[in-house]
Amino acid sequence: MSRALATPPEWHIGRALVPLFEEFNEAIIDELARAGYGDVRSSHRHIFVHIDDEGTSITELAARAGISKQAMVQFVNELQAGGYVVRVPDRHDGRSKLVRTTNKGERALQVSWRAIAALEARWEATLGRRRMAEFRKALRELAGEDSAQ
Repeated sequence: MSRALATPPEWHIGRALVPLFEEFNEAIIDELARAGYGDVRSSHRHIFVHIDDEGTSITELAARAGISKQAMVQFVNELQAGGYVVRVPDRHDGRSKLVRTTNKGERALQVSWRAIAALEARWEATLGRRRMAEFRKALRELAGEDSAQ
């Protein structure tokens, strides 16, 4: 049975979200490159966004990122080769390893946080403080996060 394709609206939220995400991603990657971390790719965010301070298993990282364990292993291998993460024994399960950031990985994260803060400041300059706060609150709500933070 064939279904007729829906006519796309003249404007939809994806037209705003995609370029905003690309701007967000590029701001981080560009700043990392300027700071000497040019080997960090946008796909590596799957680790940096989801890794816990005490370390996180590859299985958990993959689940949090919504990607395959095989893809996560590849990203971890790349970042480990670059000195950004290490695999360490899990003190709660001697058979398991956790992925943890190194000092270099932490420095790269700090560069990323500065890039994000600069981008958010630019967006706030455009929207104003009140509207930016509303924007953040709406995004947190849509993401299912506690908006009180």
